[in-house]
Amino acid sequence: MFAIQYGPGKGTVEKLPTPWDSVYLARWFEFLKQLSDRYGKSPAFRVVAADGPTSVSAEFTLPNTPEDLKKWQSDSYTPSKYLGAWQEIFRVYAADFPNQYISLSMGYGLNINDQGKIDPREHKRTRRAAIDQAIGLLGRRFALQNSDLHAGPGQHPVTGLVMSYSGRSITGLEMRCPAERGSLAMGAEGDPPAL
Repeated sequence: MFAIQYGPGKGTVEKLPTPWDSVYLARWFEFLKQLSDRYGKSPAFRVVAADGPTSVSAEFTLPNTPEDLKKWQSDSYTPSKYLGAWQEIFRVYAADFPNQYISLSMGYGLNINDQGKIDPREHKRTRRAAIDQAIGLLGRRFALQNSDLHAGPGQHPVTGLVMSYSGRSITGLEMRCPAERGSLAMGAEGDPPAL
């Protein structure tokens, strides 16, 4: 049970399957197969977002407050398990969508290492390992993005990571959407916004 991190329902506590859960992944892969069978040959269907072992959206994120990290530790989270789930995701997407680009919206990883200990550097290693897995499996069909570009103060830490892969992979920066209210990065304050 984790609180929804952002967007609609923010703060609501919901069930979240562990990303490596075989039943969860099998059901997700069944859905992907149906999607591929129906739309995979359409020339209009060019890009599909890699998703599955995520929490709120197609972004590479999991709940990561200090309390959440304790829950993940008790659920035996390790970067190896998480990366194993992502490797399977990339393999299935590569097979089910051979005519499409596969995108990954990079977010935060968790600061838990393979020994189950808190390690403030682990999220960076886990993100890079996931990106390298995707490039290895998908090659030129892989597109890396960050979905938090904005005109406000403070660049999202992942923006620089995505930009560092420019030239090695397709990269993109998506503008932050108005799913979060009250952020100065979203523009003028107020509801409706002050002019």
